[in-house]
Amino acid sequence: PRSTPLYSSAASDVYKRQVQRLPLPKGKNAKWVAEEYLRWLPQTLKTIIRCDVKENKMVYFYLRLIAKPALILMLEDESSDNYRILKIVGGMLVNTEKSKTGRLEFREILNGSCVIAAIHDYSPRLPWYVYNLSQAIVHLLVMKAFKNHLAGL
Repeated sequence: PRSTPLYSSAASDVYKRQVQRLPLPKGKNAKWVAEEYLRWLPQTLKTIIRCDVKENKMVYFYLRLIAKPALILMLEDESSDNYRILKIVGGMLVNTEKSKTGRLEFREILNGSCVIAAIHDYSPRLPWYVYNLSQAIVHLLVMKAFKNHLAGL
């Protein structure tokens, strides 16, 4: 399993995609993986991240001690059990002016033996050089830890 690193086109200032392949526990689907990610992340990083999942399909990630959301996601209506799409709709870490179609996707592949977790069309609010040395590295480490979590189930 490999990760595809984030990259930026100088012309667009938007990452086209970042993809990780994750194991899919037996009897589970992409919907479950997305829900498990939203349960696992705030439990694992509870000293620095708080996650609020609202009934209106909105997910708010907060950095501890900061009142404004760092990231706001919205469950896409077109999602199914085999894929879940969370639109990146706001927060302090994203530039929504440049990234109007940003999304986090969990999709089953290889006959349901794996799930890909992919970020598409994301533009950070941070300058690229700061983002690449901070937020991008943290995201990759978090996704590797989540992959290990899924493998251990």
